[in-house]
Amino acid sequence: MMIRRYCRLTAFALLACTPLVSNAAQTGTVDLVPQITSPSSARPGNYHTVRIVEFNRGTRPSGVHRIEILLSGVSLADGVINAPSIMPGNRIILVKRILISPLQARGDYRLCVKTDADNRIRESNERNNTVCQPLRLQNPRVTRRLPDLTVYFNRAPNTVTSGRSFQTMLYDHNIGNFEAQPHRLLFELRRSNRVIARLTTQDAVRLLAGMKRRYTITHRVPASVPAGRYQLCAITDAERRIRESNERNNQDCLPIQVITLNRRVSRPDLTIRSLMFPGIMRQGQRLMVYIGNY
Repeated sequence: MMIRRYCRLTAFALLACTPLVSNAAQTGTVDLVPQITSPSSARPGNYHTVRIVEFNRGTRPSGVHRIEILLSGVSLADGVINAPSIMPGNRIILVKRILISPLQARGDYRLCVKTDADNRIRESNERNNTVCQPLRLQNPRVTRRLPDLTVYFNRAPNTVTSGRSFQTMLYDHNIGNFEAQPHRLLFELRRSNRVIARLTTQDAVRLLAGMKRRYTITHRVPASVPAGRYQLCAITDAERRIRESNERNNQDCLPIQVITLNRRVSRPDLTIRSLMFPGIMRQGQRLMVYIGNY
């Protein structure tokens, strides 16, 4: 069966392709599940960074869809994301900066992310499309001119192999109001907040206020790391050389599965190939034996 695809560029410069097939070929189910990570407090009139990880736990591609960011049930003006199609069992990582209105009153709110906001996709579970976390809006204030480095993954594999290399893509972002001098990125493999292995270090360039830089990094999982579930963590300003307005947002972690491959160990194999001796042997007579490593 020939499958045609409809492709378009999304707002995140990702090429989103949706198969155009008949209804008979659209077998399986879709189950979109979002996760949200963002600072727990913000100030009206400032930008607020929201990181969204969205999974498709169904058995067929989701198709392009719409994600909305809401503040206590009210859609934000710049909180709409056109998300690309997600293959079954895969995830996408999106980062969005939203502007909190300077007229928004201070207090406690709920910052929510709703996937398939316009209900275009028929899912096996429609009750897990919204996720929220508390957000406290504080009084605006004049802050000191300091950098504020944050880091977030843009692309990372779900599964890696022990003893082999893999690549990640991430952004190093200065969201402060002053430039950040050159610094260093560190990548670690963790389990239960314990460092299992330090993978890679990367020198990061100077960032002016509001600037970000994308890096593509190649890592190698040590062969000694056993199979299991871990956290892949990136830390910016790992040596703590830069004084920042917020030191608590310098890392980003993603779940990752490590698998091992069965390795065949080569060992010698000595084999007697042939014996040469006469039919009748006398005491003290030599016997010819041919032995080889095959």
